[in-house]
Amino acid sequence: KGNPWYKRPIWVHRSIGTDNDSVVCLKTIGKKCPICIYREEQLKGGMDYKEAIKKPQLRNLYCLIPKGHKDYDEEIHIWDIANGNFQQELDNELDEAPELGIFPDPADGKTLRIRFSEDSFLGNKFAQASRIDFEDRKKKYKDSIMDKAPNLDEAFTVLSYKDLEQKFLEIENEEEEEEQTQSEKKRKKKSLKKKGKEKKVDKKGKKKCPHGHKLGKDFDDFDDCDKCEVRKACEKES
Repeated sequence: KGNPWYKRPIWVHRSIGTDNDSVVCLKTIGKKCPICIYREEQLKGGMDYKEAIKKPQLRNLYCLIPKGHKDYDEEIHIWDIANGNFQQELDNELDEAPELGIFPDPADGKTLRIRFSEDSFLGNKFAQASRIDFEDRKKKYKDSIMDKAPNLDEAFTVLSYKDLEQKFLEIENEEEEEEQTQSEKKRKKKSLKKKGKEKKVDKKGKKKCPHGHKLGKDFDDFDDCDKCEVRKACEKES
């Protein structure tokens, strides 16, 4: 819908949920995002921004055809890259030469020759666009090629507010489930203990001494009385 554009900006939250997934931030489609709201609350509460949930990263999707690349066929691909790793350099070039803004046009556009340098941040290496040359195409594309290009608005998944919130809170939910499991285990243990005690009951419904002594009559007469599980009942009968 609308006029085609050469890129599709998206905002992405990284390391979300127990699987550390990347998810599209809802502000990509102009809606409120539960993760962003949580981050705002953290910062308002005085938390240091380094310890708070990371803000979403701006990335861009592009439709392109790799030219003369040893690893990719010369057909339409979708390229996903952080805004700062390519688009910023492209914007700088277009600021210097606005007339080159026609580069995406099928018929009158240009081929981009991009040079990357290796950079690193916090020990993670990544490719950084360091130079972009705009070259004349050897052959013009027909406008019909646009019909073959994928719709970048449909190239990514956007979760609903509720689903995104649930995924974000997976860790907390897991902790709750673990606590619930521990509680269930404790209840089972108590139940087993009760069943064990029920075995030591005579036909009249009275408890029996597990050590073979006479309940009540032999109270505190033996060493094993100190830690006996029916000690209280035995004392009552004494």
